Formats: sequence, C-alpha cells, structure tokens
Amino acid sequence: MNRYSLISTTLVLIISAAVWWQGTSGFKAFTSEAARRIDVLEYPRKLSGLDFENQTFENINFSDYKGKVVLLDFIYTSCPDICYALGFSFKSIKAELEEAGLQEQIQIVNITFNLEQDTPERLSAYVQRYTSDHDMWHGLRLKDPGQLKQLLSDFGVVVIPNEHGGFDHNAAIHILDKEGRLVGIHDYQSQQQIVAQIREQISATVL
Repeated sequence: MNRYSLISTTLVLIISAAVWWQGTSGFKAFTSEAARRIDVLEYPRKLSGLDFENQTFENINFSDYKGKVVLLDFIYTSCPDICYALGFSFKSIKAELEEAGLQEQIQIVNITFNLEQDTPERLSAYVQRYTSDHDMWHGLRLKDPGQLKQLLSDFGVVVIPNEHGGFDHNAAIHILDKEGRLVGIHDYQSQQQIVAQIREQISATVL
C-alpha cells in the first residue's frame, strides 16, 4: 500500500468511527432501543399533557400522578404473550414494594395503543387479571385517538401491526419520576434494577 492509499484508508476509518460513535451514543448503544434507554437516563424527558380515561371511566392526565413514581408500559388487551409477561412482572414488583410499605408512593399504569378495541371495560378486565386495586393500578386509553402518534413519540415506542392481527411493540417497563418525567426504561425481567430505581426516585426531593 502506497502512502496516499494509506492516508485515504486512515481517513475513511476515522470518519466511519466518528459516525459510528455519534450513531451509537458513544459506542454505548448498538440498537435504537438501547439508545432510547440511555437517552432518558442522561436527559429525563418531559411528556405531553395528554388526556386519558381509565378502566373506571375517570378522566386522567399524567399530572394527576404528580408526587408519585409511575411504573408504566404499553399494551393491548388481546395480546397473547408479552403483555401477560409484563403484567406478571408488574404484579411481582408491586408485591415487593408493598412489602416495603411503599405502595402509597407509586402508581402502576398500562396504556393501550389499540384504541379501536380496548374499551374501559376491556382494560378493567385486563387489570383485574393482576390486581383488585383499581386505585393503585390503572389501565389507560387516550380520549383523543389523534394524539396516539404524539404519545408514542414522547416515549419513543414503536408499534407495528403484524400478520396475526396483533401488534409488535416495545416490551419495556418505563419509570416516571414524581414530576412526571420519563427517567428510566428497563427490560420487564430486570426486577431488581426497576425496584432500585423506583426506591431512588421515591427518595428524591421534588424541586
């Protein structure tokens, strides 16, 4: 390899490395999901003030949960698999937090993106699979379907209809701090990490 070829190759490698660095959050993220999780840890995300109704037909806004740490996921009630796993993970986390006497300081929320089918009644049946406490655990649906795109964008959630009549979507547990900001995203199996961040947020002082 002559001198000019060596210089050209070196420049290409440097530029490629720079692009890779920027596109992967400094080599820390190799997928968009990992990048989403890193981003909210470093830059807590303020959410839009959207209006929902819960499984008992009450009007709900994220501001109603101010002062509590919110444990939240995205589901559809006819989901045959991953949404069940998310629900049982929530149930286990809820039990651990109740054992520690922290139940008054948290709110559990399932948000449906299947607005055509998931009525408050169906959300109520979904929540009832895991708990009888309809105050601590809410199933939510947007009151205005036109706001669904904004909602998913706020959280960085991707929902894609699949060939089986269902949806492929992010299977993650989201944490909102006491000010209603998105501060954490975790695998549903990472219970100890989730509980640790919830405890940290409960202990945090609201400014």
